[in-house]
Amino acid sequence: LSRAAWYTWTCTFGWSVQGLAPKMAQVTGVNSVARNHAGNALAVALDFGVIALYRFPCPYVGTKHKRYAGHSAGVSKVCFSKDDKYMISIGALDRCVMQWEHISD
Repeated sequence: LSRAAWYTWTCTFGWSVQGLAPKMAQVTGVNSVARNHAGNALAVALDFGVIALYRFPCPYVGTKHKRYAGHSAGVSKVCFSKDDKYMISIGALDRCVMQWEHISD
């Protein structure tokens, strides 16, 4: 089962997402995660209106990532479009649906 190729990844815990935890701390404030369909990026919905973008997998604690702000409060859900060109985020309190362009490097 550990070598199974999963279609998507939405679990906030697991070997592939251990890097979400800051050094010497627990994973807190993570509301949702979504891996893109290509399998190389992970979007993370955080508290305080922030979305973090990691390379996937990110098994090491303290993995570098990029942060994007747009919502006025916590982000409740993130997902990628079918073609991975866009990421959609939903705000928990501001009730906004935002579309972000995803440019792979």
